[in-house]
Amino acid sequence: MKKNLLILTFIIFAVISPVRAMFLISKVYSGDRIAVIGVYTDEYCNVQRGCAPSGYPTYVFYNGSGFKLAPPWFGSYSILGTINDSLILQRSAERYEIVLYNPFNGSIKRIYTKKPREGEIIWGLAFINGSIYVSVREDYREAHLCRISLNGSPTFLGKVKGLVDGIAFRDYIFIRTKPVSKHYYYHYYILLNDSARWLASGNIWLDYFNGTLLIIRWGNYTINRTLLSMFKLKLIETKSFSMSLGWNGTWYIYHDTSLALTDALYSGEPISLYSENGSFLGHYYLSSPGEGFSYIATRENPIKLEGLTWYVDSYTGEWLFLSGYESFGWPVAFTDSSLYLYAGGDLYIWNLSDGGKRVVRISKENLPLKIVSSKDFVLLYFGRMYSNGGSFNALYAYNGTVIDLVPKLHSLFPNPPEKVVDVVHSLSNGTSVLIYVEEPESEPWECGHLYEFNGTFRYIGRYYPLSWAGIWIVEDDKGLLYTFNGSCIKPLNITGEVAGSYILSGKFRENRTLYVYKEGVKKIATFPPGSHITSASSGVLVVTENESYIVQGFNVYRIPLKLDLRSDVSVNCFKRRCLIAYVRKSDRSRKGEFNLPEFTSTLYILNDEFKKVGEFKGMARVLGHSSSGWVIEVDHWREPSSFYLYNGEFKEILRTEMYRTEAFLIGDYLILSNQSFETYPRQFVYRVNNGTLEFLGIYPSEGTSYLAWNGTLIIGGEGSFWDVIANKSFQVNGTVKGILPWRGGVLVQTDYAIYVYNYKNGEIIQYIPPESPREGGVKECPKENPNKYQPPKTTSSQIEPKTPLRNTPRGLDFMVILVLAIIVIILGRRK
Repeated sequence: MKKNLLILTFIIFAVISPVRAMFLISKVYSGDRIAVIGVYTDEYCNVQRGCAPSGYPTYVFYNGSGFKLAPPWFGSYSILGTINDSLILQRSAERYEIVLYNPFNGSIKRIYTKKPREGEIIWGLAFINGSIYVSVREDYREAHLCRISLNGSPTFLGKVKGLVDGIAFRDYIFIRTKPVSKHYYYHYYILLNDSARWLASGNIWLDYFNGTLLIIRWGNYTINRTLLSMFKLKLIETKSFSMSLGWNGTWYIYHDTSLALTDALYSGEPISLYSENGSFLGHYYLSSPGEGFSYIATRENPIKLEGLTWYVDSYTGEWLFLSGYESFGWPVAFTDSSLYLYAGGDLYIWNLSDGGKRVVRISKENLPLKIVSSKDFVLLYFGRMYSNGGSFNALYAYNGTVIDLVPKLHSLFPNPPEKVVDVVHSLSNGTSVLIYVEEPESEPWECGHLYEFNGTFRYIGRYYPLSWAGIWIVEDDKGLLYTFNGSCIKPLNITGEVAGSYILSGKFRENRTLYVYKEGVKKIATFPPGSHITSASSGVLVVTENESYIVQGFNVYRIPLKLDLRSDVSVNCFKRRCLIAYVRKSDRSRKGEFNLPEFTSTLYILNDEFKKVGEFKGMARVLGHSSSGWVIEVDHWREPSSFYLYNGEFKEILRTEMYRTEAFLIGDYLILSNQSFETYPRQFVYRVNNGTLEFLGIYPSEGTSYLAWNGTLIIGGEGSFWDVIANKSFQVNGTVKGILPWRGGVLVQTDYAIYVYNYKNGEIIQYIPPESPREGGVKECPKENPNKYQPPKTTSSQIEPKTPLRNTPRGLDFMVILVLAIIVIILGRRK
């Protein structure tokens, strides 16, 4: 059994396993005297779709003279802007918060914090004219706007339709929004007396400079004539989508979309611009938008454009995942005194006060470098990951001379240590841990080595750990089962599937016998061919080809529901009560949906009786039992999934529109693991608390393993794990494969090593299983009674598929009494 599992694992990981790359420069953000550099250290490769960065970048600060790693928490924030030497950061987790962080002295000042209501999303749009503008929405139809000052005072500005797509300042604050269902259709608003007033809607682009409002139209539109009377109007009609970049003697028009603009920026090519009367103005390189102005440039001269400069939207910079990767940026950057253009390997520098120009050679290769500038230095960067793996990076600083920064930056990201062993699996009983390891280059069918860890490693032998049943149950490379009591090994003389203390023995296509280990192997019942077992929390679920059974101790309950290829069942037991979700696929497709199946789910409680308690459209699954009751997920296919709490009655606690999301209940924590993009995984964490659902935040992690323990939640991922309650992440070598309770702390197992984490003080200690010696190992226990571990004969009989058993022991007691009574009667008659 284990060999087949290992071979299957090998095949899967050969196709989709993440591989650590050297490093990849992904983004660079410039402040007044500092730059923030994002670096990916992992890649995700798929044989069908290629490679791309995996996980989240690590951030590094550069101040013109050296690098400094950002604190681990920095990546959970996004940058809204800069003021003086501080970065304005925002984060939306359990609470939305805005902070000022000074990278030079490490000081943090919280500006604003607010706990969102259920379903509410708060997000900062921009830092403009000394204030932070924030969008608050509950759905995609409308948003509330707020302005937050740097002293934390909020001002409500009104409601707008659709999703906020742009915000800009030029004499007034203008807001651009878009409805989800329409392409190249926008709503425009203006802030007057701290109130958002509707200005215009339609297939139009709006720009403003010096009292003139420009409207470019390529379709239908409506306007607020009262408000538009405030401005001089300039109307331009085009055949298709067009945008204005700003004004300088004429309006500079780009006759294409932000996606086309993105393609030009990635390639390092200039864009074609036209005047308001349609004449060709030339090919220009473009800067990122400033506050009310931006620059375009050729190699001969720069031009300042003034206006709203909101030619970026949610699509700008978008890169198709899993087809390689390139860092995004702009070829033109500027400060108050200088303007910089990178083109064709050269850096062109203009003094904005006197127009003086000079040219500096940066690279012999004609790389599409991007550029950012601060008051003290200029950075030119480029990062590319190839679709077949591997990366190329360039990073130059210019401050009078050109400095290649790649070697120094790369030194901050050393390659992971070479594996001594491949740590495959671990099990804990709270005080000791079994660690199963393999040689890094071993074949999938080769059996590895088992150690016991109690602060030090003790070699046991060539066994694989299966479960803790008051004693360890392990198996050898032939599939034979043994117990390990901490000092010696005893054979059980059977093979089979193990779930907790239950063992289902026998060949798959023959009758299979279920045993329980309680101070020895004890037979419960025999099940028909094709049976298999899964854990049901306080018990085990036995599934046959046509039926399913819940086993708790020696009690066997038949679930009176037919199983076939069109049905499924999920079960969770808490104490002696079990909640059962039974899913049936309908013979018809969903109404109005071609070939989209329809499912119906029925929920039952099994206690002293089998009772129907609810029914849902969709596929229901019992996730587990929390302190407030059972949690059930109902998947509706292409519609929002629903989550319910059941404690005598059903209560909807969450509805989500995320796709490719897997749900887990870990203790009282409901986790939605969103794998919509393999390269950008997120864990949405909620806590079930007194019958309600409390949102704790979004955590950047792959969610490879979870543990709820002593009031905290640990989430494992690639190269790190999160302590959710402490809101801290910790770097480790390798992928987290298991998280286990251990001696009042937590043991984190990766494929490189194991880590003991003390969540009370944040201390982490790494332990690497030894390569050798592996001689001897634990000896077999003395054979006091050769028959002690032989499966004993009991009065339990084979369970036929149609037998409506409710409680096997009472049923069997009755049968035994009946048989004895018949024997007594027969013997009495003979006398």
